[in-house]
Amino acid sequence: MSNEEKRLFEDRVAMSGLLKQDYIIQALLFSNIQFLGSNIAIKKIEERLNEIEMNIKGMLKKNDLDNVLMEELTTIIELMQRKSL
Repeated sequence: MSNEEKRLFEDRVAMSGLLKQDYIIQALLFSNIQFLGSNIAIKKIEERLNEIEMNIKGMLKKNDLDNVLMEELTTIIELMQRKSL
């Protein structure tokens, strides 16, 4: 991080009223992500989708679909809608 980026970051944290850790968590969880569509990224998405599919199948049998899993699915769907694979 450059000195200018660090200053801007520190200013934003101070203006937010949050602890630095909480600011970073909020920024990471609720910011928009630009999907570049690299082969590595696509492979990671495919691997994660396969894991999610197996989890969903197991949860459907138990009728217990996890909220965290649903949030992850929503994020993946949003990314895929922004950039066609």
